[in-house]
Amino acid sequence: MAKATDKSLVRLEQVEVAAAAPAAVAATYNRNFGFQAREAEDGAMIVQVGGAEIRLRPAGAEREGLSAIQLATDDLRGLIEGLRRAGIEPEAADAGAIRIPPRFTGNVPLIVVERKA
Repeated sequence: MAKATDKSLVRLEQVEVAAAAPAAVAATYNRNFGFQAREAEDGAMIVQVGGAEIRLRPAGAEREGLSAIQLATDDLRGLIEGLRRAGIEPEAADAGAIRIPPRFTGNVPLIVVERKA
């Protein structure tokens, strides 16, 4: 039986983490693993890990930890059709992106963006 995601998902693009001290966490990734970090316009820290990013944003009143996973696909329309066949109705996010309802993803928001290869 085919899966909703067969051949549609290309790569992990971003993992979002809420952190009390994003700059200190980014420095730890740099010091211990050699990953380069930069500050984003919104104050988050972006740690580059190969072709993916760890986005460290201030936790504020939110609990620290994993807050979203972003995947990339080269066929968003095909992925949406496959998800619907599997009984999952994706939600619109931004243009060219969908959000999979958290009840299907272990309560971690899953965002899928279209990136043409």
